[in-house]
Amino acid sequence: EVDTSAFEQSANAVLTKLLHAPIHQTQTIEENEWLSGLLENFVLTPTTLNTYLECAYKFKLNTLVKVPRAKEDYLAFGTAIHKALEMLFRSFIEKNNIPSKEFVISEFEKSLHREIMTQDEEKARLNQGRKVLSAYYDEYTSQFAKPVFLEKFLGYGWPRIYLDDIRIGGRIDKIEWADDAHKTVTVVDYKTGQPKTRGE
Repeated sequence: EVDTSAFEQSANAVLTKLLHAPIHQTQTIEENEWLSGLLENFVLTPTTLNTYLECAYKFKLNTLVKVPRAKEDYLAFGTAIHKALEMLFRSFIEKNNIPSKEFVISEFEKSLHREIMTQDEEKARLNQGRKVLSAYYDEYTSQFAKPVFLEKFLGYGWPRIYLDDIRIGGRIDKIEWADDAHKTVTVVDYKTGQPKTRGE
């Protein structure tokens, strides 16, 4: 048994401290100058914009300061799915033939094995990926079109793209012809997270 009386007596003080509004910390002139330097060649992407909209402090730590952190298993899963689909269409372009479902799943497994995660996480994500890719392949193989571009970078190098005075950029997973005669394309961005509503 542990004597808890000391904890009980300090409970009110601890609770008051926890419920007290945090003190807003102002940045020093030196920190402002340092952050301004980081923003000199900054390119705003959809991912960095969404991070900023979610939490400005998270944007500062993850995007500007680049504090090291472990990749969440769902992000590692998304990376592996993305790589498998990239290799599927890269092979399609090079060989003029749609590779087999087994090829796609094998590329996913190789990519996932390169990620850092626990054995349980890897096992669960391997099973999930095999199911997802198998269903995707079965559903859409007949609609696969040879891409015009894979992993197309925009806004890096030249020409630079600006929205007012904000330099923007990003990477498009896949671009394929929608209508060659009218010169329209379909832009594809792979997502493995929960589908978002139209409002979101």
